Formats: sequence, C-alpha cells, structure tokens
Amino acid sequence: RNFRKKLVTQLICFFAITSPVGILLGVGTLVALEHETRMNVDTNLVSAICQSFAAGTFLYVATVEVMSKEFFVECTPYENDIDDGMGKRKKRLKFGVCCLGVALMALIKLLEADDDDDD
Repeated sequence: RNFRKKLVTQLICFFAITSPVGILLGVGTLVALEHETRMNVDTNLVSAICQSFAAGTFLYVATVEVMSKEFFVECTPYENDIDDGMGKRKKRLKFGVCCLGVALMALIKLLEADDDDDD
C-alpha cells in the first residue's frame, strides 16, 4: 500500500512538471529559431510540427478519455432504473452536438482561410 502511494505521488509530480517543461522547450525552440533564421531554418515548419503534436495530444485525450465515457460507457445503475429510452436519445443528442461543434470549428477555419487569402 505504501508503494502504491509513493508511485501515485511520483506520477502526479511527473504530470505536474510536464507542462512547465513543455513551455520551456517551446520557448527555447522559438528563441533558438529566431536566432538561427539567418541559416534558412523554416520557423513555420517547426511551428507546424509543434502545433501538430499539441493537436494530436488534445485529440487523443478528447477521444480516449472524454468521448469514450460519454458515448460508450453504460449508464449508472440509477439511470438504468429510470431509463425509458432516454439513454439512447441522450447519446444521440450528445453525438449530434459533438458533430455540430466539429462542423462549426471547420467553418470557422474555412472563413479564417478566406480572410488570409484576401490579404
């Protein structure tokens, strides 16, 4: 039991330090790239790669941790007792709202791309 508490504490500390370390790495990379622009280092490419990692991490957490619980985990026993088909309707509503959110974000990105083309 003591070993488990120690392991949990270590994992919490590791998790807590990853954000500041990531920020330091990002800032350090940007500073280094600004310094090295004379050597034809493409800062846009490096920025795109870093943003891809960030977006991939966000998508992983969203799909594995959040959406799986919302769409695939069964209702609690209390909800099953009073479930008259609402569980399936709630899941459909959640899925519809999720799709609507994705569509709105895609539309915003398309509108943003159109604004960039006008410049």
